[in-house]
Amino acid sequence: MLLLLGGCTEPSWNKSECRVELTIENAYNQKILLENIPPAGEPVKLLGSALIKDRVEKHDFLISDQEENLYRLHSADYRVDIVFINDAPSLKIKADYFNGSQFDFINSPSSLSLHNLLQLIKDKMQWSRKQDSSTQEKRFSATSITEEVQADYRNYVDTVTSPAAALYIYSGVDFGEDRKALKEYILKLGGRFPNHQAIQKLVSNTRNYLSIFEEE
Repeated sequence: MLLLLGGCTEPSWNKSECRVELTIENAYNQKILLENIPPAGEPVKLLGSALIKDRVEKHDFLISDQEENLYRLHSADYRVDIVFINDAPSLKIKADYFNGSQFDFINSPSSLSLHNLLQLIKDKMQWSRKQDSSTQEKRFSATSITEEVQADYRNYVDTVTSPAAALYIYSGVDFGEDRKALKEYILKLGGRFPNHQAIQKLVSNTRNYLSIFEEE
């Protein structure tokens, strides 16, 4: 259902409201919750909810935000769990409770781009686990896939035009002990999105963290 991997080409949404229309099937008596995905260390906020009573229902949720950020629509049991980005004044999401891992985005190129990457990574990891080879070859294959996934993460964060999508994937980038590379990377990210509050906060926190080692 999720196609066409690539960075978002639409400009970031910079208005104050985004209306999200959720169409969900087979979620009888389930509660659907809308929450934000905050930066690390900040609490999750419940922004809205809806109780589903019919086989197919539509519900509108309103997000008030001055910039593009990450949000989640999920059932109370998390069988349906949809991460999305408020990148347009109005967007639509279609989901089926019986197949919670599959959903469609309409008019949300940032959300589509993000999930295309996540699906690509999932496919690579599944392929790696299915390889029927010797133990040594399996270790080599797993290492190669891990390196390839890290390259995918870094390339995506470096090129995607959505600051919210970059933030979400950035958390998966692993620099190990290479603090110089981390500093160069985070400064580059901050330079690409100088007006995005969450990214600038991440840059500030990372620089403060790195300064401890620089002083030592």
